Amino acid sequence: MRFDREQVAKAYQTALRVSRAQFFETNASLPVSLTDSAHTPYLGWVGKNYRGGTVLIAKNPGGGGDSQVETTALDASVIARLKALRDSEGDHATLLLDELTDAYHSQLPTIGMGVLLNRVLSRAGETLDSVAFFNACPYRTRNDEKLGARTQKKSRELVAAPLLEALCPDTIIYLGVEVGREASKTLNARWTYVLPRAINDKQINKDAEPVLAQIEGDTPARLVYRGSHG
Repeated sequence: MRFDREQVAKAYQTALRVSRAQFFETNASLPVSLTDSAHTPYLGWVGKNYRGGTVLIAKNPGGGGDSQVETTALDASVIARLKALRDSEGDHATLLLDELTDAYHSQLPTIGMGVLLNRVLSRAGETLDSVAFFNACPYRTRNDEKLGARTQKKSRELVAAPLLEALCPDTIIYLGVEVGREASKTLNARWTYVLPRAINDKQINKDAEPVLAQIEGDTPARLVYRGSHG
């Protein structure tokens, strides 16, 4: 399948329409605070210069702790644009995806994930605009608890597999052992990496350095491959 940004926007829209109930059998994992936003699928974004290259995949969004009681202006902007793409019935999916990407990129410098992504992308020779990102399960869990086997299976089937088919990546970087352990067995690309994460994404897990070195070392080969398949 050849990369088509319109098809990618439609695939993100379809993934946004997967309800929380399709991932979780009960409400036991529902965060106590900000429960309305807990039903908002924090899916992800696609850089405006992405043309089928590196995709970064996380387990699910953080922030499930009960201490989170307010939604910031940047959070609200992301939420509004997620809902706009999800609920649109017209032919504006690509434009709405671009607006969603802008909102996410404005938010990233203020959160740990943004720090982690900048460190990973600098080693991969990439920028936010040249890559795509999504959470395999786009919903927060109570106290950021781990996802059960059923939820992980649904994440692969309902989100990860369809999005990767549309995104046509040559490189996948799984951000976290939990999301990469099983998914990388069936959802992979020409280059696939599983990057261990620290509890605080503003720090780098000591076990991540060999993986980052491998990503950096493979960069020349990726550039040659993309040059011959562009």
